[in-house]
Amino acid sequence: MKRRLIIEGERVQDIGYRMFLLNLASEHDLTGFQARNVGKNVVEALYEGDEEAVKAFESDVRLIASEGAQV
Repeated sequence: MKRRLIIEGERVQDIGYRMFLLNLASEHDLTGFQARNVGKNVVEALYEGDEEAVKAFESDVRLIASEGAQV
């Protein structure tokens, strides 16, 4: 399952968010991971994996998101 995740907020750039997402994706055995800044205060992540791993990753991102970030 291929997925795209958008994270918006004042505190999503210059705080290591892309590396955080990469490490979390690796913990969930996701593949094809890419993350990039796509505008001011917006990070986009692309990844794929089985449905269970994708849902767990997305749940963890929402739980751990920085203050003010919307996933």
